[in-house]
Amino acid sequence: MGQIDWELNLLSLIPFHAKLDEVEPLIYEASSAIHLGIGESVVEAVWSMNFFEEITFTDIDEKKLGVLAGFLKKSFPKTQLMTQIEPNDSDLRIEHVLRVLTDTRRSLGLRRLRTRFRTKRINLRPLDILDLKGFNEKFDFAFFFGFTTAFEKALETGHSLLLPISNIKRLLKKSGIAILSDFLPKEDVIMRLDDLGIERVGIYTFCIRG
Repeated sequence: MGQIDWELNLLSLIPFHAKLDEVEPLIYEASSAIHLGIGESVVEAVWSMNFFEEITFTDIDEKKLGVLAGFLKKSFPKTQLMTQIEPNDSDLRIEHVLRVLTDTRRSLGLRRLRTRFRTKRINLRPLDILDLKGFNEKFDFAFFFGFTTAFEKALETGHSLLLPISNIKRLLKKSGIAILSDFLPKEDVIMRLDDLGIERVGIYTFCIRG
């Protein structure tokens, strides 16, 4: 197996957890966005950099953020990267990430994105959506892709889903929108969100407004 094939196979193991054809009609170019639970999904990060001037990528796992930091530092040297997390060396190359993103979009019938990255500043920081103590920033958009796994863990630890929902809303400007999407959702979480009357905008996607 060649180096390119190995990298593409590795990227396929870092899935894009959202249903993009349900998400993209809701978004527009804006100044700021936050991603919750991004893990080490470089594909999700590169996708977002097409739309927003400043992005905050968060996850509860600092090691995963270190992988993302290493990729961003190498692939976007002119973009200001603000983080106290130590970047890990990354062998992933931007052209291969773009290929995976293009193939994902094509499979959903979406047009190809222009390779015009808008992001000038990136913040990376650990964050637990169940505890926003000391986090007071507000954003135009909040994204939580693959969210039902985290919500299910909240239920398993005795929390109501109202806690992460209210915390997500706290992250938004008054005109802000949070988009929660999960390509492989936990059905019990989906049913609970429906019972709570959370706005549903697709089979896999929910919306919370500021």
